[in-house]
Amino acid sequence: MAIFNFTVPIYGFDQWSPAASTNNTVGYPNNTTFTLDANPVLTVINVQDDDGNPVGSPDNEFDDGYIDPTGDGSGSSTANNDQVLTQDVTINGQDFFVGDQVELEFAFTTTTGETFWIIRIANQNVGISGSVLPQPGTTYTVNGSSDGQDTPVGDVPCFTAGALVQTPDGERPVETLRAGDLVVTLDRGAQPIKWVGRRHVTALEQVFFDDLRPIAIRAAALGTQGPRTKLWLSPNHRVMVSTPTTELYFAEPSVLVAVKHLVNGRSVARAHQRRPVRYHHLLLEHHDLLIVNGLACESLYPGVGDMPGDMQLDLDLHGPLKDDSVPFARPVLRRHEAVLLRPGLDFPQVA
Repeated sequence: MAIFNFTVPIYGFDQWSPAASTNNTVGYPNNTTFTLDANPVLTVINVQDDDGNPVGSPDNEFDDGYIDPTGDGSGSSTANNDQVLTQDVTINGQDFFVGDQVELEFAFTTTTGETFWIIRIANQNVGISGSVLPQPGTTYTVNGSSDGQDTPVGDVPCFTAGALVQTPDGERPVETLRAGDLVVTLDRGAQPIKWVGRRHVTALEQVFFDDLRPIAIRAAALGTQGPRTKLWLSPNHRVMVSTPTTELYFAEPSVLVAVKHLVNGRSVARAHQRRPVRYHHLLLEHHDLLIVNGLACESLYPGVGDMPGDMQLDLDLHGPLKDDSVPFARPVLRRHEAVLLRPGLDFPQVA
């Protein structure tokens, strides 16, 4: 079984006005309003988890305690919550200690579209976090909440602003697309967008969540497969790769590979500086391949495998529900499989 570690940045309830209750029986009903202090102190906790999954598995998730796996590799949903603190910490003036259990207790969305998490330590609700953090001095109003949350320790596939998506009327910047607009897909022709998601990620958030830091694929980084011009993607976004090696190893003419597994520091590289970035998600009826800057890239997959709890809550409240039966547009490779393709890829020495 594999042990993995991650960090969770938290704004304790004492950083909010009015201070939120730490009483576990008190919910966060609609129209509840919180204002984050203008100069809040961010507390970062280190968490160790054991879900019994291989290192690099996409199944490693930050969970509500009662759905956290046993960690024995059996896949049982019987909870023993192996998510524990690896250091002592003080939040809201209360001390917590190494070995105390940590939970993503539930998530709530706001009237302005953000999704945040309530964090619990040692059976005590302590503060608010999320894959996108609350902004200092901002007032938020609860628009809906959901218990039983889990989310991969990372981000979902998405495009950065400026990515050019092929439509029947030509290329359009992703940030100009709306639900109902048609986009060109590799397999099904023109298809309507069902839902558009957007999230702003600060430089601070990228410090704690490395999978929020964008990756650049330079022009012709994958040889004739593209892209035509430099394309910025989130690390978990998958692109289509077709080489003779895909047939040899996987008996498939083309496969999907997360861009983070193609990083070579030259033609495919993470952003050197952490700067604010705005990500955009495009959900279609099916999991399809879009043409973006000339490169075949996936649309947002609406099934369990890709959808963190906070994103799913947003869909539940504001858009179409996910469909777990949707097949992937191409076979999806894990990290150790993607490595086999690297010798067959054209990685030019791009400055």
